[in-house]
Amino acid sequence: MQLASASTIQYSTIPASAITAAVVGVVLNLAVWFSLHTLFANVTTTEYLSLRLQIHDLASANIAACAVAVLACLLTFYWKKGMFLTLGVSVALGAALYICKV
Repeated sequence: MQLASASTIQYSTIPASAITAAVVGVVLNLAVWFSLHTLFANVTTTEYLSLRLQIHDLASANIAACAVAVLACLLTFYWKKGMFLTLGVSVALGAALYICKV
């Protein structure tokens, strides 16, 4: 039985790291896109060199959605609550706001 050398192990983790980085980048891109389009009614796309920038209109901010997002951030980072409690509170508050047409 032959053991793998340290260099073989190091080189075999490089593709996994690249795939992980690509997946994290896609998830982050989707999170930013959905956040912008949820928190703001008017989002325009601007081309700059080879970049496509999403520019939001501050006047079109959805105050109720911003309040739910701020509460979720406070629950997660300030009060150190878990994911299920944060999601549950956010869903309940969002559903209540939707039903009340706020």
